[in-house]
Amino acid sequence: DEVPVGFVQNALKLSWRGGFTAGGDMHRSHPGDDATQGYPPYRYKPGLTAVWAKGKTRKSIWASLKSRCCYATTGSRMILWMSVNGCPMGSEIAASPGQPRIVEFEGHGADHVATVELVRNNEVYAREEVGKREDVSFSWQDSDAFLDVALPPSAWAKMPFIYYYVRMTQTDGETGWTSPVWVEEGR
Repeated sequence: DEVPVGFVQNALKLSWRGGFTAGGDMHRSHPGDDATQGYPPYRYKPGLTAVWAKGKTRKSIWASLKSRCCYATTGSRMILWMSVNGCPMGSEIAASPGQPRIVEFEGHGADHVATVELVRNNEVYAREEVGKREDVSFSWQDSDAFLDVALPPSAWAKMPFIYYYVRMTQTDGETGWTSPVWVEEGR
């Protein structure tokens, strides 16, 4: 019974620049629990937010959240890493005209990985069927002409832009999403 107007995909196509985080509203003081308790109808368990931080300090963790170097899961303790042209998730980068965008991904599941999907501008650009492995890595090259696939400027983006993120789903149904990388064409 979700309300489609609040979907993150709507914000992304307007070029809102935010990192992906997950959590719960269970008030049980057990973050990361697998229990699906809380206010009825108990449909969702709390998700988890993970950050790539330089250290285990509040300052470092907050810096990573602020730079969107973070990702969200449905609760599984999977490890995800993604970059575009060497720039980590959460980055805003410029690509030279005609330069391909190279997306690198590494994932480590808490269960076997079923699929890994590269999402470009709200559409699955590439899908990898994995099967019975917990550790995966993929590299994709997007050589499509930038302006042929870019989203138009918006109130939050003065230039046409493309964004990418990766979604990894395990065989147990648990899913993780990297924060996006936004690409504008450099001049």
